[in-house]
Amino acid sequence: MSSRVLSRATAVVVAAAVSGIGAAMAAPEDVVRTAPMAWMQSSPGNPLALDTSGSLPSLVTEGQIFVAQAEEHYEIRLDAGHTYAIDMAGAPTDQGSLSDPLLRLRDSQGNEVAVDDDSGTGFNARIIYTPVATGLFTIAASSYGSATGSYSLRVEETTEYADDYAGHAGTRGVVMVGQPMTGAIEYGADADWFAVQLNGGQTYVINLEGSPSGRGTLSDPLLTVHAEDGLEVGANDDFGGTLNSQVTLTAPSTGRYFISAQSYGYSTGTYTVSVATAGGGQIPVAENK
Repeated sequence: MSSRVLSRATAVVVAAAVSGIGAAMAAPEDVVRTAPMAWMQSSPGNPLALDTSGSLPSLVTEGQIFVAQAEEHYEIRLDAGHTYAIDMAGAPTDQGSLSDPLLRLRDSQGNEVAVDDDSGTGFNARIIYTPVATGLFTIAASSYGSATGSYSLRVEETTEYADDYAGHAGTRGVVMVGQPMTGAIEYGADADWFAVQLNGGQTYVINLEGSPSGRGTLSDPLLTVHAEDGLEVGANDDFGGTLNSQVTLTAPSTGRYFISAQSYGYSTGTYTVSVATAGGGQIPVAENK
């Protein structure tokens, strides 16, 4: 495993690097930097320092997966409220020999905040992410299945996806009991969170529906429910013989919960999310035909 550093900040970022040699350079449109950035040979106890002073619209680096599913790590500072596109490209676009790139993004605590396999061109990987807080993140570049080979990794700010709802507790999405909301999964790794107020001891039926019931175009919705502290308290993929999702939850305490709308298999499309009290008259997903 190796560790490298990328950053768009105006400071020097230092990270311990285990091994590896690579090359990172500013994208062609970066007219501020006059010379390419170069990764130096590194070893334990010999940290890698990368000075990224100045404007840096995007970063490009190259790497190699020698062992299937092994990870190459890159540490990068991301700024709150900025949206970033992280692209890992290989053989599908002639940017390396890796046939099926796989990307993961983790925060400074090691929590996985995004993962993608095939949202790029062909089998390339792409993550679109907007951090809620500024900090250091780790990009883990890997491969799907038994694939090995070289790849190109690019990080840049983007406005390509105007995400309707954020995938974290800072979301503007709110759903009321008995009042369905609609949204869209706009890219493979998209997650839309909705806050909902639940009463302790009350049982609720939470539905996430798409094309199987004609309440959107999303072919295979994936539903998870989180307590306010982020703990997952319910999850479902397929319910009642359909590809729609349903969670029945008895709220352990009164408070705010979060419903996460995603897709299984990185499909995209629109959906409807709804919350009803058990026995409140909502038609179960299995009967929505």
